This record gives sequence, structure tokens and C-alpha cells, in this order.
Amino acid sequence: MVGTDMSLKPANRRRVLGILAGAGIAVFFLYNVFVFFDYLEDDAGISFRYAANLFDGYGLVYNPGERVEGYSNFGFVMLMGAIYEASKLVFHDPRAWMLIEAKLVNPLAALATLWLAYLFSRRLLGKDRYLSALTALLVAANGAFAINAASPLETSTYTLLLLLAVLLVENIATSAGPVSARTVVAATAALFLFSVWRIDAPFLVAAMAGVLLIRERLRLNRSLWIVILAWTLLYGIYTGFRYFYFGDLLNNPFYTKVQVAFSPPLESAYTKSYFACLGENSFMLLIVITVAMLMDYRRYLLPYGLVMAQWVFVSLVGGDWMPGFRFWAPLTPFLCFLVAGFVDAPLRLPGETIQKAVKAALLLVVAVYWFFSGQTMYSLGGGHPHGFAARIREIKSPLELNPYWRTAQWLRSHAGPKAVIVVKEAGFIPLLTNMHTIDTYGLCNRELAHAKGLRGKMGLKILWSLDDEATRLVLAHNPGFIVYGPESNWTPPQVFLKDFRLVATPEPGMFIFARAPWEDGGKKE
Repeated sequence: MVGTDMSLKPANRRRVLGILAGAGIAVFFLYNVFVFFDYLEDDAGISFRYAANLFDGYGLVYNPGERVEGYSNFGFVMLMGAIYEASKLVFHDPRAWMLIEAKLVNPLAALATLWLAYLFSRRLLGKDRYLSALTALLVAANGAFAINAASPLETSTYTLLLLLAVLLVENIATSAGPVSARTVVAATAALFLFSVWRIDAPFLVAAMAGVLLIRERLRLNRSLWIVILAWTLLYGIYTGFRYFYFGDLLNNPFYTKVQVAFSPPLESAYTKSYFACLGENSFMLLIVITVAMLMDYRRYLLPYGLVMAQWVFVSLVGGDWMPGFRFWAPLTPFLCFLVAGFVDAPLRLPGETIQKAVKAALLLVVAVYWFFSGQTMYSLGGGHPHGFAARIREIKSPLELNPYWRTAQWLRSHAGPKAVIVVKEAGFIPLLTNMHTIDTYGLCNRELAHAKGLRGKMGLKILWSLDDEATRLVLAHNPGFIVYGPESNWTPPQVFLKDFRLVATPEPGMFIFARAPWEDGGKKE
């Protein structure tokens, strides 16, 4: 009797090992998401409110009757609106569940992004499995990427669409033969969806086109020109819709109407805070230092160009430099790809020994800086100073942890659903209590968005300098407001006490002010 060889063939063995490695990376990433799952961004309340109002029949508005484009993520608003409409079949109060639904959709999108990051690396690194797996692992281990996967905002879906669009466009740009109509349609659709998903996307689309023109020396193939022309037509139609519906080409979020003025001193401060921030910026440092040393510029020019283009964009609008914020998280796959490519790339330095020494030193700096960043140590500890088990014992629903949710519940039980209008934040109180709200952060009210005193001022000045003319203008339009976050012994400025009185402190650091009688606060004066 001939014995049966039960060993796996080399090809099958590699496949099994690849599946196990991919599963391990996915589990590691989901662990990071779990660590940061309580992370919230109150800005999501803007998107949720627009989505709910649209599918409730009020139109694409923050306050019914006021057509102001106060969001910066049209595509995500549509996605959440569709989920909201579907959830009406299941939940009695679907608005209250939008936060949880967003925090379930985003990790799934981030998992898909990990797979695309692997495919993108294989496409550009000559199908090197190990370096491609390293790219996916670096993305999975990145704190900014994990935080935004746990966030209820659009960052994870935006990152997925960006990587998908880049991968499809790159396949067309480098195709030696004819490209199928299906591929052209898919690339156009991905590029268009990406461009309407967030306000800064068209800037990256233009950067992508510019980099490809430079790299290919102005000789783009016919299929890619079709994609560019089709995208231009579709985005032109979308822009026309926006102008027809809102009466303005420029929307009203924080970055386009409050921080419109470029300020070199301010940008230098942002740059300084960026380099002094969390360990993820070590990736950017590595790229800036070593990009000129990479020999094959055709391989690395597109991801490097996108990273640099976003850097320029953030500088011009005065946005967030911190890598944990949503401006930077979408670049994580490209940054990690460049790090993986750097591991194997020859450097323009004399002597193999010098090349290895320089490369090892730079990678050591990245590893040490990243490892000792706050987010990494937080992850390794299970998001709790006493370890992973303590974290599991204390995990709570994001809604329970959210101060806006807690305050909304307090208002419902003490003063009814229209007791106070939020001025201080764009959070979940207006979402959950259906209040008519003027939001200083999203500038979703037409009168205030165009009022003298709001343009050209820093958002923090409006939000925190409570004696400012713009703040008084905001207060004049509201019967009440909530301040959250100051110390428990905080004393309100006189501008508050002139027309408002402190009516409640539901918890330490939470102050509710209103005109008298405050029970009638839901009506505009």
C-alpha cells in the first residue's frame, strides 16, 4: 500500500499562510478599533441631522426652511440618510441609532481599505507579497487610522473610495493594451463618488491628474482621457445642483467660511504642532527625508504626490495638522506604502554599507517614535491604564459616554424636547431632540453664515472668546445654550449673565443657560 502524502503543495501552503496572515492583520486592526471605540466627534451630528431631515421630507437642510450647505461630506450624508431610512423599519427612534450605525459601517470600510492597501502595494511593488503585507500591517497598526475607523464621521469610507479610485486609475494609466468599458465606468464612478464624499476631494483629484500628466509626460491613454472628461461632466452637474439648491458655489462649513484667510504665522504654528504631535507623523518625516533617494520615481510619484498635495491643501485652509484628525487619516495607506517601499528601495548613496546604515537609522527613528506615541501605548494597554481586562469591564455604549446624549436625556426628563437650543457645539442634542438650532461650528444658518463679523475669524475665537462681537450675534438669535467642558468652578462671563441665567448643571462641567422662562426656549425670538 502506497502511503498518502498529506503535506500541502508549496502553492497551497503559501495560500494558507497568506490567509492566516491576513486574518491576523484584520484581528489586530479590529482590536485597535475596539480600543478607540468610544471615540466620538460631535461634528457627526451635522451630517446626521442633514441626512435625517432629507429623508424625513424637509430637504437637504439643517433647519427646515433654511437652505444652507453646512456640511462638508455630501456623499456620507447620502449614505447615512439611506441607512437612516432603512432603520425606520427596525427602530422606533432611528435618529438615536445613527451614531451606532455609523460606528459599525466605518470599521467595515476600514477592513476593505486594508485589503485595497495590500492590492495597491502589490500593484506598485512588483507583486511582492511580503512588502505588501507590511503595508497592510502598518496601516492596521496606525493609531490615526484606527481612531477614524471608530469615529462616526466619513473618514473611513472616504479613505476606501480614495484608494479604490487611485487603484483603478493607476491600472488604466499603466495598461499596455485596450481597457474594457467596465473598467472605465468603474474608475469614473469611484472617482466621482470620492470627489463628492468630502470637500477636499476635488483637490486630490486634480493632484492625481497632474501627477499622472507629469509622470507619463503628457501622454495619457485614450481610456484615461475618457475617465477625466466623464468625471469633469459629472462633477460639473453636481456643482450646478449645489448652486441651484443652495444659491452659493462655496459651502458654509468651518474651513471654507471661517478660516478663509491664509496666515503664515498661523501655518507655522500648525506645522510646529504637527511635528510635535503623535508618532504617526514619523511616517511623513521619513518620506520627506528620503523621497529624493528613491530610484524608481514612476513607482512612488503618485502616492507621494497625493501626500504632498494634501499637505498643501491643509496649509492653505488652515486645517488640522494633527495626524489623528480626518484630514490626514485618508493618507495613511499611501504613507505606509512609501515606508514599505523604502525598506526595499536602493538609495542614492555611495557604498552599500552606507546605504544600509542610513536606512536602518531612519527606520529605527520611525519605529521608536511611533512605538512610544500616545496612541500606540494606549492600544497596547487595551485602552486602559490597568490593561485589557479592565477595559472590557468598563466598556460602555458610545451613546452613554457622549455628554450630548446625557444632556439630551436630562432635558427630556426635566423640561421637554425643546427646552434649549445649542449654540456652543454642533453635537447630538439638536440631533436627538429635534431642536431648531443655530450652529456656530458648521455655520448652518444662512443669516449667521453671511453676517458681518463671522467671516475671516478663527473658529476657536468664535467658540471660546465669549466677549467677541460674533459670539454676541450668535447669542442674540438663541433662547438658550449649553457650555460643556470648563472646570466645575467656572464662572460665566458677563456677556452671558446680561441676557441669560444659569438654569441647570446636569453634571460637573455642563452648564445650561436660557432666557426666562426657559421652558419656552424652543421658539426663536
